[in-house]
Amino acid sequence: MQSQNEMPHKSRFARIIVPLLIILVGVAVAAVFKLTKPTAKKAEIKAHRPVVTVQRVEHEDAHTRIDAMGTVAPSREISLQAQVGGKIVALSPEFEPGGILKKNDVVLRIDPRDYSLTLKKTKGAYAEAQADYRLEMGSQEVARKELEYMQLTAPDVVKDSSLALREPQLAQAQAKIDQARASYEQARLDLARCSVRAPFNALVSSRAVNLGSTPSTQTELGRLVGTDEYYIELAVPLDRIQYLDFSHPELNRVEVRSAASAAMWQGRLVRMTGTLTQNTRMAKVLVAVDDPLNLKQTAGKLPLVLGDYVSVSITGKPIENVVVLPRTALRDGNVVWLAEKGRLKFQKVTPVWKETEKVFVSHGLKAGQTVVLSDLAAPVEGMMLTLESEAR
Repeated sequence: MQSQNEMPHKSRFARIIVPLLIILVGVAVAAVFKLTKPTAKKAEIKAHRPVVTVQRVEHEDAHTRIDAMGTVAPSREISLQAQVGGKIVALSPEFEPGGILKKNDVVLRIDPRDYSLTLKKTKGAYAEAQADYRLEMGSQEVARKELEYMQLTAPDVVKDSSLALREPQLAQAQAKIDQARASYEQARLDLARCSVRAPFNALVSSRAVNLGSTPSTQTELGRLVGTDEYYIELAVPLDRIQYLDFSHPELNRVEVRSAASAAMWQGRLVRMTGTLTQNTRMAKVLVAVDDPLNLKQTAGKLPLVLGDYVSVSITGKPIENVVVLPRTALRDGNVVWLAEKGRLKFQKVTPVWKETEKVFVSHGLKAGQTVVLSDLAAPVEGMMLTLESEAR
């Protein structure tokens, strides 16, 4: 009986102790996990310092550069015409579009036979007039002696000594000589003009006649373009003309580049035309390129083509005591960025000259200052910077 009473007692004890043990074990396990849990370290927050390229400020006397565009045009161009009429009996093989003629080269010949006959006739008439003049000079001597005799024997008979001395006849003979000489010289000139010659070194632009044509003196035979030099007419802003030295054009370095290729030629400043462009009101300036077709066969030089659209760069007079910066270093509002003690500073400046790639600053910068050349996504004055030279 006693053992039966003890069994219920032990069962109740187990029901109480077991849950308590489970709870204690769970608490212990939780405590262990908490104590052994890894802890995340807080990352150090560092300020972003962009790396920038800079340029030290230095003052110098910098040459200006004027850039402009223009079209290549002839410096000399003529409509070739004959000075005498007749049938064309010979043509130069170079008298074709693209042909090259030297000064005084025969371009074509007109049938000279009629002019040769005229020359012979006038030559004969001239010789006859000279003979008549010599005869008259002989008559003059006879008349002079007769006048002297009459003045001694019958002085009252002689009323007009000029008639007695045959002065009108002498003047008439002299006039005939002059006329015959002029006709002879004209005939010689006309015969020479049967050979039509190039008036200067030329490129044949076009030809309008053929062998057997019979042009008049009003007919265009063809067009010739001078090859010694070509012109390029530029439109230059009026405020930049003062930097071109027209009195000493050799001091202005001129570079001509084709817009269609990488070819480059040396040019020279010629003059202003004295007129303005109609729409943009800019000054017209002429630049010349010598030997544009490279007829002198200079090594590495390509021919310059008429009508080509070219860019021209002219090195002009210098501007004294300026700071030369890349054009991109000048920000909106004529401001540049400076790096001072590792921080960004906005500096107002005065640009006096701007080019495609450069800007000249006259005021606002001191020697030794550091100009930031790099672009910044969100520039804020006072932000920290790292110079490229320090980041290496």
